Amino acid sequence: QPRQPVSKSPYLGPAYSDAEIKAALDARGLAFRHSNAIEAETAQLLADGKIIAWFQGRMELGPRALGNRSLLADPRSQATVELMNVKVKHREAFRPFCPSVLAERASDWFELPDPMPEVATYMLGAFRARKEKAHLIPAVVHFDGTSRIQTVHRDTNPRFHGLLSEMERLTGVPV
Repeated sequence: QPRQPVSKSPYLGPAYSDAEIKAALDARGLAFRHSNAIEAETAQLLADGKIIAWFQGRMELGPRALGNRSLLADPRSQATVELMNVKVKHREAFRPFCPSVLAERASDWFELPDPMPEVATYMLGAFRARKEKAHLIPAVVHFDGTSRIQTVHRDTNPRFHGLLSEMERLTGVPV
């Protein structure tokens, strides 16, 4: 019997239909609208300092939020992250968040070996932020200069990749 290929996708949890999502939003009295430019609109909200609850596709299976069930904030703003830590996550204000970064730009922002380690795809390794870039993303750089990054690949998460691409277009930061 031939071996089945092993899935390396972290997106193995449940998915919800549009009808289920609408019912959940309606039950909580939350307003919503459909958008054909969700990546661009969300990137603009992030650049404007908003905190976003990002929900798409199948849920991540594992210890990390990897772009399908994630809280998002602008990595350039320490104040936004402090607000999220205190008001949303109820933890110490100084704790940085883990960045998601376009895979094709990750080595421009973080010191990564070549080839890029697979653990970076799953936010399972810490890598030093490049000295010339760290000050641009203070919300995601730890006191020791490292970040526990997630590299986002177009082929495995096209919508989240699109959001990060829009962030780079708006802010110059692909994180």
